[in-house]
Amino acid sequence: MPMCFRRHYQNTVSIMDCFETQIQIPHDRNDQAATYSTYKSRNTVKYLISATPNGTINFISKGYAGRKSDQFIVRHSGYIENLKPGDEVLADKGFEVAEEIGLRGAKLTTPAFKRAAQLTQLETEISRQVSNVRIHIEREIGCMRMKFDIMRGPVIMSNLNTFQDNVCFYDKIVAVCCILSNLNPSIIPFE
Repeated sequence: MPMCFRRHYQNTVSIMDCFETQIQIPHDRNDQAATYSTYKSRNTVKYLISATPNGTINFISKGYAGRKSDQFIVRHSGYIENLKPGDEVLADKGFEVAEEIGLRGAKLTTPAFKRAAQLTQLETEISRQVSNVRIHIEREIGCMRMKFDIMRGPVIMSNLNTFQDNVCFYDKIVAVCCILSNLNPSIIPFE
């Protein structure tokens, strides 16, 4: 386990995040509405990805329409079923699934977040520590986008009858990209 995890997050088994890939605008208006991501301001397909502290991708969800929330994807992707008692998961502050993860005997760690009041000095320091190690999943996603053009989008989804058929095919492409990424040296320093 890299040193940055050993100091504060020895029980971490996973760093999770969601990423979106732009797709062509679907012909069906219902598919257009379902895939429109207000965060990206375009039509997307969205995936939950998880990596171990050493940078190995250990979970990739099936694709979901870009309108689905991160919480919805975590709850419905099968990710939580892989957790064991005592496991710790690091995520961004938008992941509000601590209760579901806690029911498995695991722990969700996210940076502190307050809308109105200012964070205390301790909360700020803990948030900085979490962010410093959680950033590695962002780097992993960035590396995959750089190595594999198809991960950048826009993905052209044609010649199949429905949006879901297209996503199922793209799911296989994303899974292969994740497997190939695992064959590369770790992006996380071990010192």
